[in-house]
Amino acid sequence: VDSIEEHFARSLGKLWPLTTSSNDDRNSPLAASDVDDHFAKSLGATTWEKLKEKS
Repeated sequence: VDSIEEHFARSLGKLWPLTTSSNDDRNSPLAASDVDDHFAKSLGATTWEKLKEKS
């Protein structure tokens, strides 16, 4: 789990808190779009859209 936290901290910077207990706004539209952008860039937009359609 720590490596996952570290990955998002490196990828999203200040938008990804390492301590989630003090940050209730992590599900805000801005954060969600930043996460979408991250996965679209890392996986490719087409692959990311297909994965989102499956879930």
